[in-house]
Amino acid sequence: MQLKILRVMANMTQAEAAAAVGVTQAALSDWENGKYKPNPTAVTKLAEAYRVTEAEVVQAVVDTMEKAKEATDGEDTD
Repeated sequence: MQLKILRVMANMTQAEAAAAVGVTQAALSDWENGKYKPNPTAVTKLAEAYRVTEAEVVQAVVDTMEKAKEATDGEDTD
């Protein structure tokens, strides 16, 4: 499960989730797009905001990063 799905399941917008975690909406978007990983403090805050465990957030980060890597590996690099 990806980070965005956790947020949607928590019925939150990016802006709401970013405010709950204390980051910009751009930072949250970068996490959801697999550009960057949230730090441990942010993982804790995401778990609280989304009402899931920290382990579920960590797994969502891994899944998100893997999907982002697959998407870039599939791009044509001619």
